[in-house]
Amino acid sequence: GKADTIAGSDFEYDPHSQIVQSQGEAHIVLHAPATNARTGAPNKEAGQVVRVTTHGLTFNQKTGVATCSGEVDFQIADSSGQAVGAEYDSKQGHLTLQSQIVLTTTMQNYPAVLRASQALYDRSSGDIHLWQPQYTSRTQSGTMSGTAGTATVLLRANGSVEQLDA
Repeated sequence: GKADTIAGSDFEYDPHSQIVQSQGEAHIVLHAPATNARTGAPNKEAGQVVRVTTHGLTFNQKTGVATCSGEVDFQIADSSGQAVGAEYDSKQGHLTLQSQIVLTTTMQNYPAVLRASQALYDRSSGDIHLWQPQYTSRTQSGTMSGTAGTATVLLRANGSVEQLDA
């Protein structure tokens, strides 16, 4: 599959600690694999790309973990959002959005805003796990909203939300 990349400007590398720091904007690009790591079945999210833009990023080459404490912008196909704080474990393929997640997306063909206290994207399965999610959706019959303790979002390849298992 395509390699995940971390790129940016103003990178400083300390060979002794093996830590890379970016003061400016940095981009993490994650590619969903062609097969689901858990089941071995073809991944319906294959080809899906998750893009994360951070301001100030620290990447530890020894652990393979990239962290950012500030505001984060992310994009999954047609869905986009913001969060505060992110951690990407390149060895596990896990992206954690640490707080204040707001995702603008489509649910059942209607625009929706999904908020969560934390989110975890598992690159190998294409799942997104949300903590304390709340959603608001504008439909023909008015505004729908709901909450759940935790939820797993299964994404279609185009990035729209296929189902919310709560």
